[in-house]
Amino acid sequence: MSTEAAPPPVTPTDEQQKKPEEPRRASTIHSESYMKKLNLVFRSMKRSRDFFAADYQAYPEVNEKGDELMKGIKKRNEYRHVLNHVDEARRKKEDEIMKVPTASGIIADVVRQGEVLAITGGEAGQAKKSASGGQLISTLPVGSQPRAEDNTTRALLPSKAPVMIKPKWHAPWKLYRVISGHTGWVRSVDVEPENQWFASGGADRIIKIWDLASGKLRLSLTGHISSVRAVKISHRNPYLFSGGEDKQVKCWDLEYNKVVRHYHGHLSAVQALAVHPTLDVLISTARDSTARVWDIRTKCQIHCLSGHTNTVADVVCQATNPQVITGSHDSTVRLWDLAAGKTMCTLTHHKV
Repeated sequence: MSTEAAPPPVTPTDEQQKKPEEPRRASTIHSESYMKKLNLVFRSMKRSRDFFAADYQAYPEVNEKGDELMKGIKKRNEYRHVLNHVDEARRKKEDEIMKVPTASGIIADVVRQGEVLAITGGEAGQAKKSASGGQLISTLPVGSQPRAEDNTTRALLPSKAPVMIKPKWHAPWKLYRVISGHTGWVRSVDVEPENQWFASGGADRIIKIWDLASGKLRLSLTGHISSVRAVKISHRNPYLFSGGEDKQVKCWDLEYNKVVRHYHGHLSAVQALAVHPTLDVLISTARDSTARVWDIRTKCQIHCLSGHTNTVADVVCQATNPQVITGSHDSTVRLWDLAAGKTMCTLTHHKV
C-alpha cells in the first residue's frame, strides 16, 4: 500500500483569471458602441422626419413655363394639320361675317357720308353748345366703313333661346262615366273606327261590346277558356280579333257574332295583337318570346319573328318600314322587316 500523499490542487493565477474576462469586456464595448451609433441614426431619422413631415404629402411644384412649352411643342408636332384646318375655317368664317351689312352701313344710305349723328349736332364727337345753350351729348359718327370687330362681336353673341309654346288652358278633365260589367280585371280595350262602340276583354274570359255614347252593354262574346289579354278591331274587315292566356288567337265575325277562324301556333299566353293597316295580316305576340305574323284569310302563319329572349309584351304595326315594332321584357325594342321576317334594328337603351 502506497503511502504517498495526494498532490495539492492547482489554483489559477491572476493572469489566467483575467484571460476569459477580456473577450467579454470587448463584446460589451462593441455592443455599447453599436447602440450609440443606432441612437445617432434614430435621432437623425427623427430630425429628418420632423423637418420634412409638413411637405411629405404635398405635390412637387410644377414649372408652368416648361409645361406650356412642352404642350406647345407637342401640339405643333402632332396636331399641326388639324390646327391649320381650324385656322383656315376661322378665317373663312370671319370673311363671311365681314360681308354681312351692319347697322352703320344701313344708316349710311340714309345719312350723307361724313355727317355726325347727335341730338343737337356737332362734329368729330366734340361737345358744343346749342343755340338754346344746352349741353350736347356725345356724338356718334355715321356713314363710316363697318368695322370687323363689330361684326365679330355680334357673331359671337349667343342666339336667342328657343321659346316653348305655352299650351292653351282648358278646364280640368272630369270623370264622364264609369262602366261596370266585367267580373275580373279588364286587360284590353279597343275602339271601333267609326267611333260607335268599343270592345273590352277581361280576366272573366268574356269579350264585351259597349255602346260608346250611352255606355250600355250591347253584346258579350264567350269562347276563351282563360283571361282575354288582347282585343283588336280591324279597320278593313268586320272582324274582331282576340288573344288570351289559353294560347288561342280568335277571329270573330261581327255580322254573325261568332268565331270564324282560329290561329294556332303560340306555345304560351298571348300578350298583344296588331292589325296591318293596308294588308290582310295579323301580328300576335306571346310569352313564348315570339311574334307571329298570320294571314287573316287563310289562317296560315307567314313568319315567326324570333329574337327576343323574354315575353314580347306589345306590338305596333304600320304601313311604312319598319312595319312591325315589338317591345319585350328583355328590355329591348326590335324593328322588323315584314317582307324578310328578320330584325332590322334592335334598340337596347331601356334598363331593368
